[in-house]
Amino acid sequence: MGKRMRNLDIAKGMCMIFMIMCHVFGWTGYLSIVNKYTAIFFLVFFFFSAGICFKGDEELNSFLKKRVRKLLIPYITLTVIYFAYYGYVGKNFVGCSAVDVIKRCFVSLILASPSWITDVSFFHIDNISVGPAWFWNCLFVTYFLYFFMSKFKYRLVLSMILSAVSAWSMHRFILPFNIQVALVGCMFMAIGDCLRNYIISFFEYLKRCRLFQNILFMVGIGVLFYLTINKLPYQWMNLGANQYFLISIVSTLLGFVLMMVFIEIMEKIKIGDKLMEYIGLNSMFILAIHHIDIMMFRNWGTFQLEPSQLTASCLLGYLFIVMIKDKFFAK
Repeated sequence: MGKRMRNLDIAKGMCMIFMIMCHVFGWTGYLSIVNKYTAIFFLVFFFFSAGICFKGDEELNSFLKKRVRKLLIPYITLTVIYFAYYGYVGKNFVGCSAVDVIKRCFVSLILASPSWITDVSFFHIDNISVGPAWFWNCLFVTYFLYFFMSKFKYRLVLSMILSAVSAWSMHRFILPFNIQVALVGCMFMAIGDCLRNYIISFFEYLKRCRLFQNILFMVGIGVLFYLTINKLPYQWMNLGANQYFLISIVSTLLGFVLMMVFIEIMEKIKIGDKLMEYIGLNSMFILAIHHIDIMMFRNWGTFQLEPSQLTASCLLGYLFIVMIKDKFFAK
């Protein structure tokens, strides 16, 4: 797995766009159909992709150092900056003692939830949302848990059991560090890891197929995906709000397949694939921009723009910032 898999980078680019669109459309109620058919797979694809690329022979120290640098430090940095903004620019700590402010910020940091929760489980305090930065923490915890889980022969079965227990518990209480969501992420990492050879063979099969065959395949999978979303119960998820149902794995996996077939078509006709790859390669940086944008500048969608203008300003604005970064700050 030393060579990057281009189709995974393209998929990450698409999923990042879906995530931004779902946030925007969630604020405005605009084109809710996008949320309905993409939220089921765009977030957990990052876990699935991590599983495909997972290296089980890495030493724990080097494994942790890399993830701390790439995931945990950005999470803590962005969250602390937002807490300072929330308190001093938003003046939300007026009248609170220093002890209360530190306690609330600390609980919010370790809870790592993008939701605003009243009377947090076990802590009995109202949290401060950490926004999209929660995903850095969740991805770090998922990697950490799966490092140990990967040593088990039947890790896929184990991960599914833990995911089911986690999904059940989400509706009753919330644990710190996004552990419950991370356990769901471990299941998708295990799917990517354990089925890696079959997945790669599937990618290679799609490349051997002609364009017409790919289109037929996409139509067939698309019909199954549509019927599954609309006919089976609980085919949705909102991991940021700790809402997950194990049965939704059916439409999630179909969504993965549908997206990968669509990407193969994009590569064959050479339309949009390079742009999506570029976004995918910069997906975590774009997530950081998105976090700063919606948490500080747009204040979770209260910034007044038409839905189409808001979407365009997010997508085009983020892409412009990435291009400036690459031009002036590239190594």
